[in-house]
Amino acid sequence: MLRALLFLLLAQSLWGQTPSLQAELNSSFVVEGEVALVTITVRNINVTGWPTQPNVSPLTLRQERYSRHIVNRDVSVKFNYAVSSIKSGTFTIPPFRIGQVVSNPLTLTVASRDQLKKNSISIGGQSYPYYSTIFINNLTPYLGETQTIEARLYLSDRLQLITEHYAKIEKNEAVMWRFDPVKSNGGLQENGQSFSAVTYRSAVTPLKTGLVKIGPGTVEPLVTRSSSGRGNISWERYQIKCLFDKILLNVKELPSPPPPGFAGAIGNFRLSASVAGREIDVGDPLTVELQITGSGNLDQLGPPRFLDEASHFKQFDITKKPQGTDRRTLSGTVEFSQVIRPNQVTDRLPPYELVYFDPILSQYSSSLTPEIPLTVAASKTPSPVTASPTEKGSKNAPLTSGSYVIPAVAVSQPLWYWQIFPALLSLYLLIKALRPKFAKKQKQSFSQREFARELNEVTSSKDRTEVFRRASRFLDRWGDKKPLPEGASEIIKTRDEICFSPDSKAELILPKEKSSLVAVLRQLAPLVLLALILSPSLLNASETRGELIEQITANPTPEAFYNLALEEEGLGNTAAAIFYYYRYQAYGDKSEPLTPLLRSTGSIRLAEPRGMEMIALLPRSLFHHCGIAFLWGLGMSLFVLMMRVRRWAFFLIPITVITGALWLLAEFYYPQDISFEPLKELSIVTTEQALRDAPFEGAGTGRIIPLGSIGKIEGTSGDWSFIELPGGSKGWVSRREVAPIAGRELLDPPTSQTN
Repeated sequence: MLRALLFLLLAQSLWGQTPSLQAELNSSFVVEGEVALVTITVRNINVTGWPTQPNVSPLTLRQERYSRHIVNRDVSVKFNYAVSSIKSGTFTIPPFRIGQVVSNPLTLTVASRDQLKKNSISIGGQSYPYYSTIFINNLTPYLGETQTIEARLYLSDRLQLITEHYAKIEKNEAVMWRFDPVKSNGGLQENGQSFSAVTYRSAVTPLKTGLVKIGPGTVEPLVTRSSSGRGNISWERYQIKCLFDKILLNVKELPSPPPPGFAGAIGNFRLSASVAGREIDVGDPLTVELQITGSGNLDQLGPPRFLDEASHFKQFDITKKPQGTDRRTLSGTVEFSQVIRPNQVTDRLPPYELVYFDPILSQYSSSLTPEIPLTVAASKTPSPVTASPTEKGSKNAPLTSGSYVIPAVAVSQPLWYWQIFPALLSLYLLIKALRPKFAKKQKQSFSQREFARELNEVTSSKDRTEVFRRASRFLDRWGDKKPLPEGASEIIKTRDEICFSPDSKAELILPKEKSSLVAVLRQLAPLVLLALILSPSLLNASETRGELIEQITANPTPEAFYNLALEEEGLGNTAAAIFYYYRYQAYGDKSEPLTPLLRSTGSIRLAEPRGMEMIALLPRSLFHHCGIAFLWGLGMSLFVLMMRVRRWAFFLIPITVITGALWLLAEFYYPQDISFEPLKELSIVTTEQALRDAPFEGAGTGRIIPLGSIGKIEGTSGDWSFIELPGGSKGWVSRREVAPIAGRELLDPPTSQTN
């Protein structure tokens, strides 16, 4: 009878669709004696009975119920089984089978009841016990490995649950989704009382090696309890607070060295590729769709690499398609898309490769797509292929000549080198405090500074009329010192047309027109810089941004970056200008042109010291030296007192007291904000973007960071950087859109933005 009924229920299934058998657990973790629910979902199969049940010993598996579902004409039948065990351990439930179709295997972890933490809550003078714990499969994961994690609460059946809410679990140094409640049929009997289970599920990814703490945490569900009085029974609602204990993960480093192409994928994955068409001409765009299926850190996967060793194709950026909703399970699919362009005749598309680390096998592996046959014919209308704006660029070389060359790699003196002379500590510290931190740099003359400041005022406005009015005044101011350059008459003529016309209207000046105007005005620059005397071609009337970069390639100086910042600001490249101004400030100790530019863009700036924060005017390393000097002085003072060499005590004791006081002062009052870190240790955000909660697309976003904002990179994960901003805000930003202030490198590609 049952077989006939099931056959009729599925008679309307569409013929020809792919049959499937999907198995899932309502919870991956139970304790000894607790029941979990296995659901087998059948699609596109004419079912005549229950699926063939596998051998699950030592687990116990029993049939519960079946049901038919229709969602948008999708007909499915679900079979439910109850599974439990009186023995702890991790068990595999083999596939179920209907004919030749098999389901996926399942893994169930049965924990000992000793893992449960007993607590109690008090309601109306009565105590109600509850148990809680946090389940996770592996307490020694690898760095970046994603695991399912569940917070489990067992409430007394004397309390009726109304609303579960979500659990709040601390997540220092790890990425976790919010712990949302999931349906659970579990429960347990303990000391003659019944407890119902509430499960809160998430996924966790550690971000550092060593000990990582998960928890403690809380959850505040809404419950009711019955009370009786004078023969009446009433139900009262209460918001209770239950606690979860912490767990510790001992995170392991990935094996070193990683193979070429490894970009942080951890799990087990399968890569596939497809193209829309296979007959194209040389130079035509071809879109490749990539799909990664498997289990692991799917949300943090980087793109696979294209193995085009013969360079038959021009590559453009690979884009990741939106994932949609939050992921709290490890299995799924991630899709990428890339546009490529054949630059010669070929008959196949080379493979793509995803290199990943398998934590189960503890080894690196890879998934390779097969070559796809193509028919690429010679172009019928050959034309030079121009570079796309999004094409991967090449690295630019750094900058020019001058008196002080910015080192390519920061070199620091060892902290202990001066300790060879402990008797001269006080003299050393005084000299170190008074000596300028940086040698005096070659300075621009007053005339050159005035010229740069006034030229900056000309281009600071966006209104076309105002720009030409200021440009005319600039010509009058500086034109009497040398002949007017070619193009000056056009500026005056345009000024007369738009400034004295009664019908003139306010309009924005175009960046191209502003660049041409700046090129004319810069020809009036005075020849007073020693660096420019040594290299007169820097003041050539045909100077452009590209020529300036080429001319200052050999010997980068702070003044060179200052000149490049002026050029970028004149062209409206705000982010690039801010970046180079910061670098000039870091190596040249000047910030006059930077402050007004930051105010105009709303960028997040460094905080100014106030009150006790004024001690940050001295470098933190000075106070570290004071601490070491204090230890030296204390030891030597005790030594000379024991040896009764009193004449040395009068010298050492004051030094010990002073250096100890300075060290303690810094320990208690030196500000922790990154605003007081050395500028060379900070970085610039080069595009406006949102601060993310986790290092992957689709993560929750917080405040918007304007371009040109400054921060400190605390760590990286794949294509993401963890940044701390002035004021203490922290989060993840795209690694490509953050540039370090230290060094000589230019923005590549120029991630600047028109003002």
